[in-house]
Amino acid sequence: MLPIHPSKQWLSKPKPLCIFVLFLILLISTQVSATDIRGRIDGQHAYSSSRFPVRSARISFYYWTGKKWVSAGKAFTGPDGMYYMKNLRPGNYTLQVNDKQNFSITIRNSRFQDIPSILIRY
Repeated sequence: MLPIHPSKQWLSKPKPLCIFVLFLILLISTQVSATDIRGRIDGQHAYSSSRFPVRSARISFYYWTGKKWVSAGKAFTGPDGMYYMKNLRPGNYTLQVNDKQNFSITIRNSRFQDIPSILIRY
């Protein structure tokens, strides 16, 4: 067996600290701390059964701290009824449409999440 060059001896035996640091880097890189979400708001008139996208609806996200409601952000729907929100932390939220109707949603610990379509009856 050939001798190891002195400058590369550290490669011959993995050090516990190096293994620990590598483990931490892998662990941190696989965790998600915020989720980008998208959803859709559909409307339905009382006299019609057909759905239509609700445009320019104000979408607000709130979470409960145990003492008060805190805003986590706001968005507006586009002409297609779609809304997008970036960087929501995983947890339970109340999604409020046009400052009137509340819907409970749970944000998972993933990079992206689609919220099921919400139907607003007029």
